[in-house]
Amino acid sequence: MPWLNHDLFAIYSDPISRLRCYFMKLTTKVALIFGGGATVMIMVTSFLIFTSTRSILKKNISAQQTISAVETIDKIDRIFNNYLLTLQTMGEEEDLERFLGGEKNIQPEINRRMRELTFLTGPWDILFVVDRNGTIILSTRADEVGKSIKQEPVSNIAYEKALEGGTYYSGMVTSEDAGKPTVIFAAPIKQESGKRIVEGVIIGNMSWPVISEALHTVSISAELDLYDAQSVLIATNRDDPANLFTRDQTVENDRQRYRGKQNSFTTIGEHAGDTEPYLITHAPSLGFLSYKGNGWLLIAKAPTRVVFGPATSIALRTTAFMVLLIILMIGLVSFLFIKIFVRPVVAMTNTAAAIAKGDLTKRVVGLSNDEIGTLGNEFNVMTETLIKDAAQISSISEELRKELNKSKALMESIGDGVVAIDRAWNIVLWNKTATAISGWSQGEALGKPFRDVVKFIRERDREENIMFIEEAMLHSKPFSMEGDTILIKKDGSEIPISDSAAPIIEHDGVVSGAIIIFRDASQEREAHRLHSDFAYASHQIRTPVAKALWMLESALDKENVQDIKGQVGKAYQAIQSVNKLSEELIEVSRIDQKQVAVEKDDVGLGDILSGIIKDMAIKAKDKDVALEIHSIPESMRITTSPALLKKILQALIENAIIYCKEKSTVDINAIIDNKELLIQVSNIGFGILGEDQPAVFTKFFRGKNIDTTAIAGAGLGLYIARGYAKILGGRIWFDSKGDKITFYVSLPIA
Repeated sequence: MPWLNHDLFAIYSDPISRLRCYFMKLTTKVALIFGGGATVMIMVTSFLIFTSTRSILKKNISAQQTISAVETIDKIDRIFNNYLLTLQTMGEEEDLERFLGGEKNIQPEINRRMRELTFLTGPWDILFVVDRNGTIILSTRADEVGKSIKQEPVSNIAYEKALEGGTYYSGMVTSEDAGKPTVIFAAPIKQESGKRIVEGVIIGNMSWPVISEALHTVSISAELDLYDAQSVLIATNRDDPANLFTRDQTVENDRQRYRGKQNSFTTIGEHAGDTEPYLITHAPSLGFLSYKGNGWLLIAKAPTRVVFGPATSIALRTTAFMVLLIILMIGLVSFLFIKIFVRPVVAMTNTAAAIAKGDLTKRVVGLSNDEIGTLGNEFNVMTETLIKDAAQISSISEELRKELNKSKALMESIGDGVVAIDRAWNIVLWNKTATAISGWSQGEALGKPFRDVVKFIRERDREENIMFIEEAMLHSKPFSMEGDTILIKKDGSEIPISDSAAPIIEHDGVVSGAIIIFRDASQEREAHRLHSDFAYASHQIRTPVAKALWMLESALDKENVQDIKGQVGKAYQAIQSVNKLSEELIEVSRIDQKQVAVEKDDVGLGDILSGIIKDMAIKAKDKDVALEIHSIPESMRITTSPALLKKILQALIENAIIYCKEKSTVDINAIIDNKELLIQVSNIGFGILGEDQPAVFTKFFRGKNIDTTAIAGAGLGLYIARGYAKILGGRIWFDSKGDKITFYVSLPIA
């Protein structure tokens, strides 16, 4: 320092006094600088601790309110779905069809079943059965029997909709029977056989307190208001709602402002009439399974003064503690600095500089007997220690190098792909497993932008899926990717993967990048798929089995032989459908596990089609459909598996008959083009919705644009046909234009 020189030391006669005078001046200047800096640091630190703590707590509280609101609206959707499914199941019971057909002796059993619905779904205000003439013939309220449904306009709408053959549910309405708020559900009662004509309708008015109770059981301390599609307040957990069943313009304005935002979100703001800011969560109804939602909106609302009060209190206490701790540390450091004097500045500085350059022979000389002398002596001891430790440092460096090599070897031996990226998303680490999974070598990947090498996409919409990596770096915590993600490899092939990302956090808390770990999830997906297939198949089998048991049980109560035969015949048909489904599931299992045996032979296409047409004659006649084969000479032959080819064509022709309009034609054509046999099966049906087309060849697919409840099968035919076509080296596809649908099968000739 410029003010420290030999002239200044010369005015003092006593060396010790000169040294202490110097340190007094030095300490005074350092104390002034240090004290001012410490004050600024305390203020800045206090502010940062307070704001960051309060911000984190706010985010957690907002997330908790959002989750609770979403769970509540989902619970309401599930309640409505349960009501709808139960009423639909009741409408499919044969006893109701028989009662509408004139068997009045089973009325007590039907009344008992209607009473049991309360235990299956929850309470109903009223249930009643209406025949095709619009007359109420059964009801949980005796005074309703005999009335015309047309006298009740709201219920009549439900009746007319269900009479068309589908289920129906209304928005929140006022019950014409009970005078209470309700949602009306309706389901058709169809003939068990034949053309499934609607014989009547079962209608139910749910008990509205079920919805109010769902709002009162929420754990968060917030106002919950449920609005319908017209922004009318229809339910709330408030004890004294002043505007119940009235339209809220503020909510309607919010709907317009956030139009297009489908997911739930939380904001801080004020609604009209509010005197303070609120934490407001908008949770729209998204529906559940059969229940598609009514456009309802759940709003959770809590004063920020209440919900963020604890957060502010915790932040203030945390800040006060940290400030006190910093002050104590600064005081302690200042005390130690003032208390302990270092060695003579010039000698110690020169000696330290020489040692720093590698000259370990230098020592501090001219030591006194006070604290500074002691420090100088310790400095010399430290130098001696450095000499002794030099060899140890070299040894430690070698050990560190070995450990680093071990770490690299460990990284390369990990069974998952491991990739590290920096803040600019450039790849800085790439292990061997990542190469094995993706096809990109380490040399090709390192230094490249992550998105140029690793392509994660969602299987359902083919959109890029890297949000979990961005969230990991943004929120400084690990995130997992969505479950339907696939990786596009270097060669363009695709594999399902499971993946997660974790932030790379430096010692100062700054996120400098991320570690992405991924693995081949093919086996996991396959296990999940098998579980889903089993669950769906169990559901498909349960209905005909239950029906067969019901028919056999009913037959035991019959005395007339013809009645017994009729019931047993229906039970036989139900068991036959179970047998068909079982055979299809076995075929699906063999296809999935690649256990299908292929025995090829010279096959005449005309012979196979003739046999299939003969087998399908009865089904075609029942549907009043003509089967026509065009342009297939007897000489058209190929070398393939006769059994698999027959099953492919049988599935396509049967599918064409089932989904063909009555009194129309199923056309079958075949040509040989470019050493391939191309078979076409066309019909005039109902078309395939654009949204359904990607799923046509998947398991258990049934179109949404027609009523499939009367169609036997589980939707496995086209999946099996596609599987066999692939096994034979061919492919299968379709073309849907308006009402005309054409399925194509292309197979190699030899």
